[in-house]
Amino acid sequence: MQQENSTEKSLVCAIDIGTSSIRVSGFDKIGNAIQGLSIQNYYQMSISLDGAVEIPAEELFRKVTDSLDQFLAKLIAKNYLVLAVGVSTIWHSLLAIDFQGSPLTPLISWNDTRSSAFAKKLRETNDEIALHQVTGCRFHASYWPAKISWLLDKTPSLKRKVKYWLSFGDYLFLRFFGEIATSISLASGTGLFNRHLCEWDKQVVENLSIEVNQLPKIVETPFYSLKKEFATRWPMLSTIPWYLPLGDGACSNIGSDCFDNSFALMIGTSGAMRAVSSQTNIVLPEGLWSYRIDRKRSVIGGAMSNAGNLFAWLKTILNLPTETLGQTLEQELKQINPDSHRLTILPFLSGERSLGWHDNARGAIIGLQLSTKPIEILRAGLEAIAYQFLLIYEEMVKTLGIPDKIIATGGGLYNSEVWGEIIADVLGKPLYVSHHSEASSRGAALLVLENLNLLELLPNNNFEKIYLPKLENKEVYQKAFRRYQLCYEKLVVDNMA
Repeated sequence: MQQENSTEKSLVCAIDIGTSSIRVSGFDKIGNAIQGLSIQNYYQMSISLDGAVEIPAEELFRKVTDSLDQFLAKLIAKNYLVLAVGVSTIWHSLLAIDFQGSPLTPLISWNDTRSSAFAKKLRETNDEIALHQVTGCRFHASYWPAKISWLLDKTPSLKRKVKYWLSFGDYLFLRFFGEIATSISLASGTGLFNRHLCEWDKQVVENLSIEVNQLPKIVETPFYSLKKEFATRWPMLSTIPWYLPLGDGACSNIGSDCFDNSFALMIGTSGAMRAVSSQTNIVLPEGLWSYRIDRKRSVIGGAMSNAGNLFAWLKTILNLPTETLGQTLEQELKQINPDSHRLTILPFLSGERSLGWHDNARGAIIGLQLSTKPIEILRAGLEAIAYQFLLIYEEMVKTLGIPDKIIATGGGLYNSEVWGEIIADVLGKPLYVSHHSEASSRGAALLVLENLNLLELLPNNNFEKIYLPKLENKEVYQKAFRRYQLCYEKLVVDNMA
């Protein structure tokens, strides 16, 4: 490890590769973000009507390296040294590479739904309920079994060309270090991993007509020696420990200090509610998943494909200005009483994950009339996401018990107080908004500091704000929630049967 001198300061570099942006940040030895040492660059995946959500892997890789260049320029100017690198990256992504290490496919995102028909076939030919307890994952378009089945059917020649199936985090380290490896965390989000044994599940893998040796080796120790190209480019990163990429959801829980008897609620592009557990014998209900942080800890919860992206989509499609007649959009939303619009929105722009796993589900707006205003539709969309969180919360309570706190994070909540108030009222529980807005980045840094024995993870009561539920609003939302459930049953469940 590099030694500090009297004028040098040290930090952990956290690389956070999300669904729509890349952030590189510096954290001190007690896990605090260092002011002025953060770079964020946005990117967009290609989206098409057939459900495709993808990006060339090399294009995303270049965006990561460009972001690192920008971060290191800032870091050198401020006279810092890097102790180690941690990486948080999107779970469930997939690409195939050939025998030369070149991509054979684009990077396919978690919310790509083109493989949904193959998820259905897998359900028909396998004992999904039993395998769910083994892998922690259902058969769904977001996971590898359906994606790989679809790709091999669509392009049969892939079968003889594919050397490895990788996530983006695996591809990142292949390019940086020239080695094929993955973490327990990323492997656990594929649907091919035995969550009890912490290894690839041979039965599931062989059912896909692929081989275990086409999957990256699961590694629990850091890498140290960058390839010459990158060692020359970034000398201060060339021989320090790089910890293998972890799933962004796992990092988010850790980064929001939600690893005791609490539930984490996150609104980013997507949404999720998760809890950390060290228990090994939890029986998963059908609606929830379980992935791993590491060999010792799991995250259990539910997710939705649409949350912050629904908010953004509605604002765009409704052509809502950020300010009207001197009032901000937030002020306009606040003036609308709970469910006064009598609208019901099913927020499934990218299919449904938890709890029903209907990847072909579609969105809907029910209850429109001539008097309906665009701002009311937007408010109804925020309420719909809150109802989905309530469904996940109730299922988690059945499995894990009532949490001490619900700790919230994610851009959706930091940018909209109204949304925080709605969720607290719908859940009927206080919502504690984490002081740490970039929880995934911070989580990657904290886990590095823990591995370096520089920090012990302890719960923190440092909250940005607390939303307290209003009893009168909860009663209104309970009625609206029942209407939401009825519409869901009629328009999603019945149509998927």
